[in-house]
Amino acid sequence: MRRVFLDVSRTISRLDAIIPTGIDRVERAYIDHVSDRYPDALAIGGFGKEYMISPLRDFLLSIQLAGDMKSLTFQDRFRLKLRPQQRLTKSLLRRRHGLMSQRVFLQKMKALSENKNRLLSVGHSRALQNLFSELSSMGLAVEFLLHDLIPVTHPEFCRPNIITQFKTYMEAIQKTASCVYAVSETTARSVVENHVFAGPVVARPGLTLSPQPWKPETEVPYFLVVGTVEPRKNLELLLDLWQKNNLPRLKIVGKSGWAAQSLFEKLENLKHDHRVEHLSEVKDFELANLYAGCQAILFPSHVEGFGLPLYEALSAGVPCIASDIPAFREATDGKLPLVDASDPEGWLSALSSPNRFISEISIPTWDTHFAKVAL
Repeated sequence: MRRVFLDVSRTISRLDAIIPTGIDRVERAYIDHVSDRYPDALAIGGFGKEYMISPLRDFLLSIQLAGDMKSLTFQDRFRLKLRPQQRLTKSLLRRRHGLMSQRVFLQKMKALSENKNRLLSVGHSRALQNLFSELSSMGLAVEFLLHDLIPVTHPEFCRPNIITQFKTYMEAIQKTASCVYAVSETTARSVVENHVFAGPVVARPGLTLSPQPWKPETEVPYFLVVGTVEPRKNLELLLDLWQKNNLPRLKIVGKSGWAAQSLFEKLENLKHDHRVEHLSEVKDFELANLYAGCQAILFPSHVEGFGLPLYEALSAGVPCIASDIPAFREATDGKLPLVDASDPEGWLSALSSPNRFISEISIPTWDTHFAKVAL
């Protein structure tokens, strides 16, 4: 059996994120599955200018330990000048796994690498980006899971530095990938159209959150949005509707993103009368219950790579009002009405009758996903 190396750099960077993103959840699902299926699997990753190699099962224990360190907070990107909280992460990694220089890391990887061993990078992390070519030359089959190409296909929704960094990441994949997996047909088409990889394999992720089958009896009616507060999520459309109309409460669950100043100004105005609530720190069981108790979960996005929260909500029988974009058309297979992302009247009409937006669709499973990627 081939040894599996799993790039866990994204998880390292977000060890104490209160609200995991969809990509965070997918990388964690890989850590759980690979550590269970492959006892000799190794976790590798970068932290600033230092690197880690560790048995994956040991790293899984570190994730659980870090979850108990409530005082830690992390950034999505590594910084050379670490804040005090980040130094705790570095200390944890050094104490449990032994951080090393790039030179030592590559030496150890060369000693461990053999032909046909697999290196999987599933979290869009750039921490090992400059080393992929050298790792490939050691005989490792370097494989990538791509969630979307939004910085390339829709740069208007991304910070300029992210666009540049992502293009460099795509170039590294072009040069080194032995295989590319895509989370949807929509992403796979982008991969081919942008000449990243000729034949990506579509492997839809399974559910990582199971909404609870109950609804609070005394809860005030509310609609729910889950996702980072940033322009591509199109939350401004919803806030405008809530400003102009007498609608039930709106709960927005997600961290604050970039270019959201106007959004937060509107949020502040609407929060005064308790019509809109922004929840930036919600644990998984709380989120599952929010799914189960809402009148509908709203997805007004301009663009997505995949519809993981959409699947989570539909699996629990929750009404889903989503924008008419390729990823959601694919996810719902024509079985759910969709609403134009730029049509406020269409959204207002949908909000008045949310029960029209319930559908039974085929939900992907992790077993099917891991069969596609031969794990």
